[in-house]
Amino acid sequence: QQQQQQQQQQQQQQQQQEEEEKALPWHWLPWVFTVCVTVPLLGLVMGSLLIFAGPRGNEARQFCEESSASVHVLQPVNTWSNLPFIAVGLATAWRTTQRPALRGQDNRCSVLVAHPMTAALYSIVCVVLGLGSILMHATGSAVGSALDRAGMVLLITLLFSFAAARHLPTRRRGVVLLAVFAVALAIGLVYSFAMPSIPLPFNFSRASQFLLLLGVPALLLELGFMIAFSGCVRRVFRRRGWRALELERNVWWAWLSLGCLVVAITIWPLSLTGAPLCYPNSLLQGHALWHFGCAGALFCCHAYALSERAAPPCKTDIVTPEGV
Repeated sequence: QQQQQQQQQQQQQQQQQEEEEKALPWHWLPWVFTVCVTVPLLGLVMGSLLIFAGPRGNEARQFCEESSASVHVLQPVNTWSNLPFIAVGLATAWRTTQRPALRGQDNRCSVLVAHPMTAALYSIVCVVLGLGSILMHATGSAVGSALDRAGMVLLITLLFSFAAARHLPTRRRGVVLLAVFAVALAIGLVYSFAMPSIPLPFNFSRASQFLLLLGVPALLLELGFMIAFSGCVRRVFRRRGWRALELERNVWWAWLSLGCLVVAITIWPLSLTGAPLCYPNSLLQGHALWHFGCAGALFCCHAYALSERAAPPCKTDIVTPEGV
């Protein structure tokens, strides 16, 4: 029997190695896609700032920083503080390549690993968000503002899709996630650009309203899943004979992401034009800190999702209510 068990273990290990070898090219899909999108878009944005120098708009006037004398960049600090979004996009794509994709084990690892296209989408959205904000703060134009809002809608729909679909007990989580993302994105773009605003405090734009409408449910969903995947709840499920939740994750990344987001959201209204933390001629702009905080939150959120892995099996048999 021991020899048979050893043979079965060896066969399983060989099968896993064969699956990993077959899936090896997929490791590079997020990195390749992200680089192929980032390089031309970054060149296009920088080239447009250099070539089309001229009068700038007023779309960025609410973000405190004094307009510079440069004909290329209207708000230098607020503009270049968006580079961390591009760095986060490239870094998250690279980190995903370091985790082997496991075919046929979709419910045993992170959806970012099992479905490389979702990882590529996450990284590309981070890059697009940064480039849109660069155009808005550099030009102050209506086009730059529209691209900035579109990037925010892309981001919040993606985060909502991750929270809503990646925990589904199905091998087609990636397909469901992309479907939810497509539907939510269509609704978000229509709401942000084609529908009237709902009256809310602080004169929120339609894009900001959409961030609240999807961002709060996404945050509540993720907090609920964090509790559901905690060790205490898993032990309760096992003691009652229920099916144990299969994934565990490093929740410290989630709390770190939430902390960065709370700091960024706190700074944002305090650093607008006329607010207490508004210093128009300073190199330390509160809105730039908002960019850094959001970029840090996105990186930690990706690390949290990437840390999902199969939970270790119980060392003891499941105890049913009757056996308690």
